[in-house]
This record gives sequence, C-alpha cells and structure tokens, in this order.
Amino acid sequence: MFRYGKSLTKLVTRQKLHLRFMSQVPTVQETVQHKEKSLREKKVNRRKAAIEPFMKNFFCGKVNTDIIAFPEILSNDELRKLSEFTEPIDKAMDDILKDETDIEDAKLLELLKSFDAFSLNIPIENKGQEFTITEICRTHESFFRNFHIGLRILYILGHGVEQILKYCSNKQKEEYIPRILSGECTPIVCFHEEGISTTNQFKTHAKLNRDKTAWILNGEKVVNKTMRENDILMIVATTDLLNPAGDIVNANTMFIENSNKPGITKVKINDNCYKLIFDNVSIVTDNMLGEQENGLDIYLESMVSSRLSIATVCSTLMKNLLSKLSQTVINAEATDDEMIREKVAETACAAYAMESMLYLTTGLLDGYENPDCVIETSILKVYCTEKCLEHLLSSMHIFGAFNYSISLELKNQIQSMLDFQIFDESNEYLKMLIGMLGVKHAGETLASAVKKVRNPFMFPGFVFKKVWEKKFLEADRPKLLLRLNEYVHPSLEETINSLEYCILKFQYVTEMLLMRHGRSILDKKMEINKLACAAIEIFAMFASVSRASRSYCIGHHNSHLELELADAIVKEGACRARSYLDSIEIGPYNSCDSQYDTFSTQIYESAGEFAEHSLKTNF
Repeated sequence: MFRYGKSLTKLVTRQKLHLRFMSQVPTVQETVQHKEKSLREKKVNRRKAAIEPFMKNFFCGKVNTDIIAFPEILSNDELRKLSEFTEPIDKAMDDILKDETDIEDAKLLELLKSFDAFSLNIPIENKGQEFTITEICRTHESFFRNFHIGLRILYILGHGVEQILKYCSNKQKEEYIPRILSGECTPIVCFHEEGISTTNQFKTHAKLNRDKTAWILNGEKVVNKTMRENDILMIVATTDLLNPAGDIVNANTMFIENSNKPGITKVKINDNCYKLIFDNVSIVTDNMLGEQENGLDIYLESMVSSRLSIATVCSTLMKNLLSKLSQTVINAEATDDEMIREKVAETACAAYAMESMLYLTTGLLDGYENPDCVIETSILKVYCTEKCLEHLLSSMHIFGAFNYSISLELKNQIQSMLDFQIFDESNEYLKMLIGMLGVKHAGETLASAVKKVRNPFMFPGFVFKKVWEKKFLEADRPKLLLRLNEYVHPSLEETINSLEYCILKFQYVTEMLLMRHGRSILDKKMEINKLACAAIEIFAMFASVSRASRSYCIGHHNSHLELELADAIVKEGACRARSYLDSIEIGPYNSCDSQYDTFSTQIYESAGEFAEHSLKTNF
C-alpha cells in the first residue's frame, strides 16, 4: 500500500534511524504461581559499548568478527527461568491444538492476561517484566505454536509500546501503561491510506486551531489489526511546518489518541482490517509524539518490534511445517521419493536460516548500546515472509497428494503470508529501504575514494592503486583478505570462504555503483533492489554459518548436521547473490534493465499490451 518514492529518498538522506483452550482459563492459583515465577529484579545492564552498524558495514566490505561467534545474551540461569516461564504457555497452546473448536476472543484475552503477555516489554518500574528482546521472541514462539491462534495473538498484542515509553510524558504514561498492562487496550500504529503513492500525498492532515492549543485532524487510515473500543491510536498525519528559510513545507507528524475519541469512526472491512475515519478530531498539542517532523522516524522505530514478531511467526510456522511434512511423508511411505526429500531438506534449510537470523538480530539489539539494526530487521521480515510463502506453496504438492485437510489449512497460511508481504510495510518498500540505507552508508564511508576515482587525472596514483587492487575482483578471483576462516570451526573453512567471496564481491559492486552513478544512485531503483536482494542472501548465509560454528564448538546434539545445513544454505545463497551482483556489474544495457524501461514506457502509452495479436496479419 505504501510505495517508495521521493519521500523514501528524503528519509534515507536524513538523520540515522534508531527498534477452546483447556475449556477454562487457568485458575487464580495457577496464575499467581506463574506470575511469581516471572517476577524479576531490575536487570543489570550488560550491554557492550556501541559498535558500528553491522549489516551496513557489509556494503563497505567490513565485517565485525566478534559477531561470528553468535551473540550469547542469556546466562544459563536466565535460560532456565525463561524455560520455566514458557512451559505453561506451551501446555496451554498444545491444549488448544487438541481442541477442534476455536477459542473465543474473551477467553483468548484472559489467557494472555494470565501469562502477563502485555507486560513483557514494559520496564519493572512501570510494573512490567522488562524482558530482553531475545526473551520476548522466545516467549512469542510459545504463543505462536498454533498459527491461527498465533495470528490473533499477534494482532491483539500490537506494537508501539516502546515509543509510548520513549516519547510520552510521565502523565501520559500513567494513563496508558496501566491500561496496556491490564490488556484493556492495544497500541495501534495508523500509517497506511488508500490510494497514496508517497507520504507527501497523505490525505490525513492535521492543522492547529486558532488558539494553537489543539490539532484538528481529518482524513482516513487503514489498519490491519484487531480493534477494540478503547485502543490507543498512534496516527501519522501531514502537518504544515515552517522551515528555517521561512517557507511552509509538509511534515509527517505522529499523534497519540484514544480510539473512542469523538470524531473517530471505525468501519470493519474484514476480521483483521479496519478503516478509521477522522472527522475534525481535536488532539491536544501535548499528544504530539516527538518533534513535528519526526513522524516517519518514530513510525520506523515502532516497526522494529513488528518485523521481529512477524519473523517469529514465520520461523515457528516453518518448524511446524517441517514436522507435519515428515509425519505425512512417513505415514505415506514416500520417504524414498527424491523430489519429496529435496522439498523437505529445502524447508529445513529455510527454517534453520530464519531462526539463525532472528536470534542473531536480537543478539545485536540486546548486546550493544544504541544498535542500528534497521537493515537487519528489514531483511528478517522480507526473508522470512518470502521463504515461508515459497515453501508453503511447494508443500501443497506433497500434502495435496496425501492429506487434503492439511492442504486446506495451508491455503489460509498462504493468504496470511501474502498479507504480511503487503500490510504494515510491503516487502518491495523494505528492499528499497535496505538498499538505500546501505548505499547511503557506503557513500559516506567511501566518499573520498569515490571522488578520487571519478577524477582520475587529479589522483593518478590512487587510481592506479585501485586498478591493481580490483584486478582480482574483476577476474572474479578476489583475495580473501578478511580471513573469516580464522573465526569459525575448521570444518566450515570452505563454506566461510564462499561467504567471504560474496561479501567482497558485494562491496566491489556497491563501490562500482557509486562510481557509476554518483549522487543519482538513489534514483537507480532496479539496481538498488538487486543489491538489497544480494544483502538479504548474504545476511542469511552469515547467520547460518555463525550459528552452526557455535553449535559444533560447544557440542550441540546433531551439530554435525548443522554444519551440513549451513553449507547447503551458503551454496544456494551464494549462487543467488552472485546472480544479482553479476547483473548489476554488467550494467543496465547488458542485462534486461534498459529493455524493461523501454517496455514499461510503451505499456504506459498503450494503456496495456502493445504487441499485436499473434494471429493478426498485415496482408
């Protein structure tokens, strides 16, 4: 629904972006016992000093070798407590799976309250649990064991609590946080509108009243969430801002307001989609979050938790799919069919990569001060939703032959994956975000080198040196100067060397794009999209190798098979990454990019297909 355009380019060039069950609800005694288990003291901050952006540095050919060891955020004692906390949740979700009837909304809400699901990311001083992001994702895995129920839980929990804690005043926190903790309401971020191509065209507009004591909001928003009468709305709207030059420009501003405010009308489109109509809604000036021009930044911060939740849903779904696949194939006595074995193995690789990427990303978010993980969380959402859809479709052929009832269930899951790729943030938008943020970072880091290479007569010595350095890259035989093989188990040497090749090639192509296009690089969206696709494959390879090496070194059960999984992921991922990078390297005229540009122009002029019918003759 939100397409990239000039606004995304402006955003990238602005400031850096900063994250029937059991037939009855658990008894009061069970709930109290569970809450006593979950009570915890204020956590000691064990975060390490801030580091350079991890994935952004890949665009510059730099790798933080500390991350190859795979971040270990939780101590053994914390892992034990987390396991005790999730065991009752696992049991409740398993009981739902055994029951053929659907759980009512009221009972589901009571279930979530009994397990303190609304308090996980709220600080202890606000009577929350103050879980780390890693602990939250692991807890959500338990809630999402049943995909259908998990989706409903995802919509009920919502996202945006972190931004309320960060940007709201103490008085506002006293109003909102207790309501969120009780499960009475959910924060809902209202961003999308029908029929817009850029954020500069938002129809939702807010103007100050004459006394400048309140904003008057008008417009419409579409939200893909389950809504209740008293939810908290976080609305992004266009406002008029006076810039330093004295001109009035459009700014994207975020406001917070109760959904039962007079003037707000909710129109239900389907079970999880609503249209919100704002008709002269008065919002006091104190309900503006952050600075007037920072609405987009706050929105993107709030989407970090959404991306992680969607990735957790997808990762859990893939593991469940793998279990169902193996059981179905065994029961059908089709274990010797090579095509089926291939699909099962590919699903296992995807599930392994997803979980590795998820907990590597949460490790970065929990392990370091002020981590810049916008690219990592964006990659996570794109990779997980696309791989889930791909393997759900391929599994249909197996289940369709042996178990029709499961095929019907898969159809609903496929529809949900399609929705994930469109709502909140479309995958195409995220790919543009990944590519643009990475290129911007590389441009800032490599600015001096690019300037010298684009002026060879002014810097002949430097240019000659760069030509000599790139001789091996141009011959597709880069010297592996990063020495990543020194940081993994020797069994993975060839695997990590293939990954290092991809990273060096990735840096080489990024630098080539900067030299080829200069400041106009942000307008070359086809090439940026391919660069983002290569980045997604590289991150999946890195996370898988990192996890497999750690598992083998510490002696996990079946860790020797994890090495094989990682090797297979790298072999397949390297082929795809090289394909994307080679297409960029040969240029738009040797690839299909320029032809696509020509075709699309003619299609626009013809308002559809331009080729004559194949049966038509001219004589």
